[in-house]
Amino acid sequence: FNGNLHTLDLVSGETTLITPPIHQNSANQFSVSPDETMIAYLYFKDEKTHIYVHSLIDGEAPRQITRNDDHWFPAWFPDNRHLAYNSNQNGVFQIYAADSQGGE
Repeated sequence: FNGNLHTLDLVSGETTLITPPIHQNSANQFSVSPDETMIAYLYFKDEKTHIYVHSLIDGEAPRQITRNDDHWFPAWFPDNRHLAYNSNQNGVFQIYAADSQGGE
């Protein structure tokens, strides 16, 4: 599906694109929030990979959560608000956390 996220209707077999139009064909490493209302994913922008969060409920525009360095592998905390991710900030790969409402 070329870097896009789709839903699949198990009865009809039909798929529906849910990747925001501005990020189609280049978003990857999707992570669905525990309450299934948000997705976090990577998008390549300004020669860096950044984490974005997008609502699956209200059609709100995606929010960029990370800035500057490259970031990978977003994973939701059980609280449905915070994300853990891997980054090479300061030249060392470590795990970081961010608030999905406000960012790093």
